[in-house]
Amino acid sequence: IENALKEKEFLIKEIHHRVKNNLQIISSMLSLQADTIDNSAAQEVLQESRLRINSMALIHQLLYSKNNMVNVSISDYLSTLLLQIEKSYSGVSSGVVTELSCDTINIDLDTAIPLGLIVNELVTNSYKHAFKKGGAGTIKIAFSKNESENSYTLSVRDNGKGFDPSKLKNNSLGMELIQMLAEQL
Repeated sequence: IENALKEKEFLIKEIHHRVKNNLQIISSMLSLQADTIDNSAAQEVLQESRLRINSMALIHQLLYSKNNMVNVSISDYLSTLLLQIEKSYSGVSSGVVTELSCDTINIDLDTAIPLGLIVNELVTNSYKHAFKKGGAGTIKIAFSKNESENSYTLSVRDNGKGFDPSKLKNNSLGMELIQMLAEQL
């Protein structure tokens, strides 16, 4: 029984490793494709897709590197995800700082992936739209558990220029993705 359990754990770890590698290959292919395109709008779409894929690959990387194959530390995940996004926008928004406030919580894969994608969309939007190119600003991300309600709260804020809610594109891929993932959670 112990050998069968060790073999099963090894196989699950190997699956996470292979999924991570496959997602990284897709991300690299998108990056190579973006390098061959002169259209800046198309390059931006590929960059956004790459960031989405990287946020999913990161979960599998964290699960593979830990002994726990079921849950991931949301603090570790979000801090690494934010560093990836920050690095992607370093040339455009070098004056923008991200701040993470996160309870020590482990969450399962089915919660972590949609949560990471939502954070990715919101933080990416802040980098792209909230600040002037090269300008300074702060993006604050908070995640906490509400013990009394047995629920979680995610907050993503920035001190950028703000936006006119009447001009918000509800039919954009990012907004549709956020709404769909929030409903899933």
